[in-house]
Amino acid sequence: CSFGSEGAKNLVPFLRASTGITEILTTGNKIGSEGLESIVGALDERAITNLDFGCCGIDDISCLKHFKLPQLELLYLDENSIGDEGAKIIVNYLLPYAPKLKRLYVNRCGISHHWIESIKSATSATIHN
Repeated sequence: CSFGSEGAKNLVPFLRASTGITEILTTGNKIGSEGLESIVGALDERAITNLDFGCCGIDDISCLKHFKLPQLELLYLDENSIGDEGAKIIVNYLLPYAPKLKRLYVNRCGISHHWIESIKSATSATIHN
């Protein structure tokens, strides 16, 4: 199936009601930054271990400043244009509240070498870039 930001918004009631979900895979669906915020907002502080937002047309991950994902182990952000601003959010807001993160995928995200190194130094997780 294929859905965009409106489809992501339509998932919110289901996600809120489905407390046993541990993985969300949206790869290739153009949910954009608005869809990311809708989905992550519905999951705040849940036992989500795997989020795959690869190639989803996301250019702003600032919503991650407001939500905690303490059980998160894998995060895929590949092929989204989050750039250095997104890297700053990862370092300053995501990593401190995701202590179990094991792997972070940020291939082709427009993040400079400096910020990739900053991410690597802020976590013991394996960074794929």
